[in-house]
Amino acid sequence: EKQLVRLRQTYPHHRVLVCSDSITFLQRAQQIEGMFVIPGHVSHIDNDTAHDYQYYEKTFVDFYAIAQAEKVFVLEGGGVLSSGFPYAAARLGGKFPEKLNI
Repeated sequence: EKQLVRLRQTYPHHRVLVCSDSITFLQRAQQIEGMFVIPGHVSHIDNDTAHDYQYYEKTFVDFYAIAQAEKVFVLEGGGVLSSGFPYAAARLGGKFPEKLNI
């Protein structure tokens, strides 16, 4: 959460989109002024059994929102599991994510 606050301070005139497969983290991020979370069901494609499209809709919208972002940051460390998801999304948009250590 401290890194999100720092991002907000560094980019005060930008909206900061927070994407995660942790509902708890997303709920806490929404409490920080200037943070935006795309609404919808949080799913994790690697672990979930087959569901209909709506179940995964937020995951796909997050992916394409990351791809279209002006800049992409990835929080790492502090028990956060590493994921290729933000890297793949950023690469689709022609960007290289910047790592932020927790």
